[in-house]
Amino acid sequence: MRRLNDAEREAHRVFIDGQGNLRRARDGSLYDTQQGTSAWGGGRAIFVMDGRGNIYASNHHAPGQFHHSSLAGGHPVAAAGELSVTNGRVNYATAASGHYQPGPEHMSNLAQEFGRNGIRPPIWDFRGPHPGGRPLFA
Repeated sequence: MRRLNDAEREAHRVFIDGQGNLRRARDGSLYDTQQGTSAWGGGRAIFVMDGRGNIYASNHHAPGQFHHSSLAGGHPVAAAGELSVTNGRVNYATAASGHYQPGPEHMSNLAQEFGRNGIRPPIWDFRGPHPGGRPLFA
């Protein structure tokens, strides 16, 4: 399984701008996951957040090759899961990460980071907004 180095991880960093849009740090473009693929479905990106609130996301998830731990470079994370983003607007986040298996305490870190940046999208458990899914933060 591939693990990104610091420079490669930086190429995947996203941030929330002053208008509440998620943007790619490398060029400032609006982030969008509609063409994303993950082990759990399409239209989403995998993400990790480090302890400083930096969020790294990828529209590509390949079981056995590229995972959440790839984005984190194998380091511990404050939150992990999936994001659904349309033209920069975060629709929701989930705790869907088989490697990190984040609990509510981890997703609380993400909710706090979102709140500090003026957005409050729903954050779901591992199943997300599907039958059996449970909202953790709304």
